Amino acid sequence: MQIFKRFKIFHKIIAILAVAVLSFVVNLAINISAISKNQVLLQTLENTSIHLVNLSSENVTAWQRIDELYTQSVSFGDEDLIAGANTALENLLSNLQKIKTLDSDFSDINDLITKANKYNSLSKKMSLDFINGDIDFQSAQPIIKAKSAIFEEVAESLSIDKKNASTSFNKLVAETVTNSSDSRDLSIVLGISLLLLMTILSIFIARSISKSVISIDGSLRELAEGDGDLTNQLAITSNDELGSVVKHFNIFTQMLRGIVREVVAVVAPLTLSAEQLADKVQQVDSNIKEQSDVAEVTKQSMIEMQASVADIAKSAAQAASAAEAGELEVNQGMENVQHSLSVSGELTENIAIASSVINQLAQDSQNMNQILDVINSIADQTNLLALNAAIEAARAGEHGRGFAVVADEVRNLASRTALSTTEVRELLDKLITAADQSVSSMETAKDKATSNESISREVNQSLTKIKEQIGHISSMNNQIAAATEEQSSVAETVVNNIEDMYNSFGATTLAVEEIGEVANQLDGNATLIRDATSKFII
Repeated sequence: MQIFKRFKIFHKIIAILAVAVLSFVVNLAINISAISKNQVLLQTLENTSIHLVNLSSENVTAWQRIDELYTQSVSFGDEDLIAGANTALENLLSNLQKIKTLDSDFSDINDLITKANKYNSLSKKMSLDFINGDIDFQSAQPIIKAKSAIFEEVAESLSIDKKNASTSFNKLVAETVTNSSDSRDLSIVLGISLLLLMTILSIFIARSISKSVISIDGSLRELAEGDGDLTNQLAITSNDELGSVVKHFNIFTQMLRGIVREVVAVVAPLTLSAEQLADKVQQVDSNIKEQSDVAEVTKQSMIEMQASVADIAKSAAQAASAAEAGELEVNQGMENVQHSLSVSGELTENIAIASSVINQLAQDSQNMNQILDVINSIADQTNLLALNAAIEAARAGEHGRGFAVVADEVRNLASRTALSTTEVRELLDKLITAADQSVSSMETAKDKATSNESISREVNQSLTKIKEQIGHISSMNNQIAAATEEQSSVAETVVNNIEDMYNSFGATTLAVEEIGEVANQLDGNATLIRDATSKFII
């Protein structure tokens, strides 16, 4: 068994597991084989044997029933019983066909069918002859003997088939039971054998592992109780994992011996560094307190600057708002000026049209004077003609009196026409004078409208420049507001940063104090390390 010392613990445990698995597999194979055999036997029982037993039993009963029905038909003279016998025969023949289908070698089915049909034919003929009274007992004796012989042969064959079916069924059942018993016994024997083998192997492997552990425990106890002598080495008793543990533990003790030697060499400088660290911590703590005071003063100054920047931002915002309002007013004024320009242009056009109309009226008035001159000339000629007519009427005497009256009326009409022409001329003169004055006034109004339009354009240009200046002012105010807002944000950020820095000084102070405590602990730990390493023998 020395070979097991070269095995790993894992392989030893796997060996136990392999034996267990082998036991299970062998036992499982035996059971599967037995179950397979039993399954085949049970399928035969289910699909063939049980049906053969049932059909054979039914056939024996059916054959007896056929004979009884034919006997009763003769006794009672009832042909319906013959029909029942035929039905029973059909069932018998059907069962025989089923038996042939299940197992063609079970019996001579064809011979049985032939004999059964022959028996049925003879029995039917004799029964009908008895019922009809046509029987000849002398000639019927051979038929009765033949029928009886056939009945006995078929009955014996069916009984043998029934017995064979039962025997085969019982044999299959017994074989199934035997297979189960053999499989059980073999499983028990093999299971006990493999269990004993696994137990023996487990005990041996456990003792082997325990022996190695006890050896390692003894060696470690000697090392632990040997005043820290790191020069002692453990004995390697096996090549398994425990042997590897011992081997690497020996390597570890060698490495530990070197580490302890290095630690001993580092303890003295470490103690000196811890003392220097404590002094530096005190200096850092003093500097942090001074920086904390400076940060507090800077914080207050930045808060005041933040307030000033906020006021500037507020004023810039108000100025921007006022500039926007002024820009709106200028826009409204420009709209009004544009409207005034439009109205002035329309007024100038209307004045020009009215002046043209009045000039046309003056020209038409001049034409009217010419017409009036013509009318006045006609009136003078008419008056002259009327005067000549009156003279001629006076010469005519009594005969020219009527003509004198007409001449007088014509002269009056010419006088009124001349008078009306004079009045119309006076009115035309006044109209021409008024038209001339209107034309002069229209020219003056046109000049003033043109001047007003020019002034409106100048005002519009001025308002445009004012709007541009206001826009520039508004843009500058917005830039100022944005800049002051950004400065306010920056100031707030600076205040927050200073606040964080001020708070961090407190945390740093705590950290420095903790570092001081750590330095003191480091000094104490260095002393403890020096005391601890002094216990080892290197």
